[in-house]
Amino acid sequence: MARGHGRILTSIWEDADFLALDEREQRLYLFLISQPNLNHAGLLDLTLRRWSRKARGLTSAELEKTLQALESARFIVMDDDTEELLIRSFVKWDGGYNNPKRLAAIRSAAITVGSPILAGVLSFELTRLG
Repeated sequence: MARGHGRILTSIWEDADFLALDEREQRLYLFLISQPNLNHAGLLDLTLRRWSRKARGLTSAELEKTLQALESARFIVMDDDTEELLIRSFVKWDGGYNNPKRLAAIRSAAITVGSPILAGVLSFELTRLG
């Protein structure tokens, strides 16, 4: 079932790392966390052509450049080989790891990660949460 909303904490506007992003990077991050196919572990299929149709004049090349900036700032991790994108701290900020039912959904989503790189990053992030 597709998600009907994305959780955005108002404290994001006090986060120094988020405020250090330019407006395109901030907007793309908000776009990513509000995608209906984002799973409970923070994983998305990397669909540049589809995403580029969501704003007039947006190109796949510009999206790629902005995604690389988000990756450099450690907001996301991408694997071009598996065409997957992980929002690195999604589980933490979404808050579901404290709820037993949502934790089960996070674990279920985590095993769908096809990329060994993203699986390693996700494992590290989940371990940090306890």
